[in-house]
Amino acid sequence: MTTALRLLTAVPLIIMAVVLLVLGLQRSGAPLPTPAHMHLPEFGPMLIDAERYDDAVAWYRALAQDGDPGALRSLAEAADLAERPADRSAALVRLVMGRGATFADHLDAAALLAASGATLDALRILYNAERRFPFAADERFLSFFAALALDGGRPDVALPLARRLAQEAASESASRLLRQLTQAAGNRS
Repeated sequence: MTTALRLLTAVPLIIMAVVLLVLGLQRSGAPLPTPAHMHLPEFGPMLIDAERYDDAVAWYRALAQDGDPGALRSLAEAADLAERPADRSAALVRLVMGRGATFADHLDAAALLAASGATLDALRILYNAERRFPFAADERFLSFFAALALDGGRPDVALPLARRLAQEAASESASRLLRQLTQAAGNRS
């Protein structure tokens, strides 16, 4: 029981010490501690809570050097808060090219790339998402995938998924997308 009480009283003291350290560094103009010097998982969220988004991006970038999926996700979130879409996109692309990315991570990365005009890169990420998560792909995903494939001049890439969803779903929208992709692929040959 006393060990539990000691632990409960130590945690707030540690958090208070970190907060005082951060505030003291902020006032003195000294550089922020680096992940090599401090192994505090709550430091990044504290920076975000203090609305120090650029410092949070720097912190998470250092943590994500080894490609850790959680650190890359946190880097993307911090970059979003700091209104740095290029950094967010770069973090998500690194995440989806490695291990540990979710289907949603793939969609986010592809949407950012498509918005920046990198259509073929976005298409490549969606192609990988469809391969890694075949049962997550639905008609909304197919619409996005087909639009990028048509914009990128590669309708053949989205045809297998369109065929599968047209058979499984038997919906008008899936059939329409299949016709558009087939026609575009036929015109391309």
